Amino acid sequence: MTGKSGRSRIKIACVAAAATVSALTLAACGNSGSGPGKNVVTIAFGSTYVMATATLAPELYGQIATEFEATHPGVTVRLIPIPGSPNDIVTKLSLLYRSPSTAPTIAEIDTPDVATFAQAGYLLPLNNYLKTASWWQGFPQAIKNEAALNGTVYAVNQGENLQALAYNEVDFRKAGLPVPWHPKTWQDIINAALTIKQKLPQVTPVWFEGGTSAGTSGIELGVGNLLAGSTDPTVFDKATGKWVADSTGLRQVFSFLHTLTADNLNAPVSDLFNPNAPGNAAGYMMAPGAAIALASNYWGSSWLKNAAPAWPQAARDIGITPLPTVDGQGSGIASLLSGWDQGIYSHAQNPALAWQVLNFMMQKQNLLQADNDGEWIPPDTAYTQDPVYLNFGAPFQAEFAKLEPYATEWPGTADFPIWSEAFQQATGALEESAGTTVSSAVQTMGTYISEGLGPSQVETQK
Repeated sequence: MTGKSGRSRIKIACVAAAATVSALTLAACGNSGSGPGKNVVTIAFGSTYVMATATLAPELYGQIATEFEATHPGVTVRLIPIPGSPNDIVTKLSLLYRSPSTAPTIAEIDTPDVATFAQAGYLLPLNNYLKTASWWQGFPQAIKNEAALNGTVYAVNQGENLQALAYNEVDFRKAGLPVPWHPKTWQDIINAALTIKQKLPQVTPVWFEGGTSAGTSGIELGVGNLLAGSTDPTVFDKATGKWVADSTGLRQVFSFLHTLTADNLNAPVSDLFNPNAPGNAAGYMMAPGAAIALASNYWGSSWLKNAAPAWPQAARDIGITPLPTVDGQGSGIASLLSGWDQGIYSHAQNPALAWQVLNFMMQKQNLLQADNDGEWIPPDTAYTQDPVYLNFGAPFQAEFAKLEPYATEWPGTADFPIWSEAFQQATGALEESAGTTVSSAVQTMGTYISEGLGPSQVETQK
């Protein structure tokens, strides 16, 4: 995306979430190093992908650096912009961390990869610092847990994404479907999609993204949310210490996806499997058009603030409703948390100074600016009611923020990318061909996890 709107402290952007690092091997650094100097703090960040334009992220971090230096004479804040996709960011960080002389003091890391860098020894435990951080108290426990391993917090969330269903009210009325729409089960979604297909054959019934093209980002912003709404969303069984490759929940997800493909209800795989699909999805709903989409919170701001051309009619024509659980069980609401975090290098020469910079970045004014830049939901739930946030992409910001208390996180461990890749392989096969059965998708899960982690790490439960 290109272009920029006017702003003072608030800017716009579009987030892309996490990338799998299953192919990465991270080598832990030594116990000390020369580094950039005790009065120098370096900040590495995604410069072209995390936010909507190539100018927003450098402006945000440049402003933080300038303001911090102005109030801390003798301190230098240097920026390390990292262009490219989430995979590119992870790869670059892994290279930078290999040498203490190049390791960034602070790094922006997609949430699923925090555990990988932490277990490699690159990230500083933050528990002692967080005890006195007032803003930390406003984070829900699920968000605190995202970047924690065995109770130790290694990074703090800067902004969250979660998902709901977006539906085109114009299409629904033409098809004779109810508006407002509040599906209670996954079958309700299938039924509406079948009606759209019959009554409006020129319209794509649904957009549900799976497959491997966008890595963990694609499934956390896409069909991974279905697993969160299944009757058994377990990914890692803490009791057995094994990764789940077969469960009632997985089979419910795979059955739903098989139906979408068999009935030709989903968007074309050429669009679903595009590496930039998480960023393209909002535009796809506008043109050529999808009547129902598994949407992320950043879509609204993209339609109203950042699309080229903009789609102001979205505020009038698009409804938002929670993704239901499979049978309406529990809260009846399903969504995954995913976002971007900030971590401190474990061997920073001046960790106290690094914490001061990170703490400055997390102050309300700076955090809300970053959240609007990234079109994220603020991790502090109180900030979701601030006009600075609510008015940026109204009415969509408020609708998605309501769902944050119901969202859940996936396990943060270095082995999660293996399970994630297995889930991507299985969902991609289901979306690509109606000939892929639920059983064969389950087999794909088991085979991939077994090859990556060993047969002893695989749990099957039917």
